[in-house]
Amino acid sequence: CLEQSLSQPCMALFVLFLALVVMFVGTMVTSVFLRRQKPKAPEEPPAPMSRQAPGMDARRAAAHMTNGLLEVWMHRHCLRALPDAVPLARSTASLFGALHAVFDFQAGNVHNQHEHLLSLWRSHCASVADRFIERGEEVTESGLLVEALGDLHAELMEGFSNWRERFCEEEATGFE
Repeated sequence: CLEQSLSQPCMALFVLFLALVVMFVGTMVTSVFLRRQKPKAPEEPPAPMSRQAPGMDARRAAAHMTNGLLEVWMHRHCLRALPDAVPLARSTASLFGALHAVFDFQAGNVHNQHEHLLSLWRSHCASVADRFIERGEEVTESGLLVEALGDLHAELMEGFSNWRERFCEEEATGFE
């Protein structure tokens, strides 16, 4: 990089460094000129989590969340075309809606986690179908969602099971 003529990798590094410097200077300038002080509102203490049955507002929120998640699955997701999609869609949507209501999870986070589950589930459906093809069997859609869900559950629980086994082994040996 110290030669008179710059090589392509050195030039690329120089351009990246220059871009970072420009972005840093730009953020400094905008923070100085566009800084507006907003009066801080007093923060309210978080509401304590109640173990009682959720009130009507929580039930309405859960129903609203469940309907929204069901809408995503049944109208916008490719898994809707598979057999048994409707009961599984209702089940997962109601589960996520209940988690939203009981634990007061943020709605956006619930939607993101639901989308993540659907993405993992879709991926496992493809893996199950590939396994059928590798064995020379015909891919039937009738049990695809359920088998993929079983595979997904096994994969997610594998790490926990391994940890639990190691923990029990070390506990039996009396580690400290």
